[in-house]
Amino acid sequence: AHAVPIEPQRFAVRPRVEEIVRIAAGDRSREVSVQVAADLQASVDPTAFDRILSNLVTNALRYGKPPVIVYARQVDGRLEVAVEDRGEGVPSEFVPALFERFSRSDAARPRGPGTGLGLAIAQSYAEAHQGRLEYREADPHGARFEVVLPADVA
Repeated sequence: AHAVPIEPQRFAVRPRVEEIVRIAAGDRSREVSVQVAADLQASVDPTAFDRILSNLVTNALRYGKPPVIVYARQVDGRLEVAVEDRGEGVPSEFVPALFERFSRSDAARPRGPGTGLGLAIAQSYAEAHQGRLEYREADPHGARFEVVLPADVA
């Protein structure tokens, strides 16, 4: 995480989220709902933002179930972004190892290819940005990954 250079740039969040979803989801883009205010602007590192969000969207489509919802909002000088799906969520016994490199739950293995690096990489980008990436159970069910980045948000 310390080797990742962070260079914040100001950008409109919604169009960037929509572009990341289009690229990451491909022909499954219709399964992703973007719930981001049209006027939300933030100063964060675009590379870190793109890597984190594309990983979370890809994982939600690979291991969860639609609909996948991407939220973003400003809270106290931070940009909070969440990706949520309506699958089964992460088994509680696996949650402590979720962000470790090369870790994959037994339930995830048959659902798709993967190295177990994606969440570890996303977490590294969040930490390099002095932020955090966390997992929560979605309501009523599913997985919810939340990234919080310090940002000049307006």
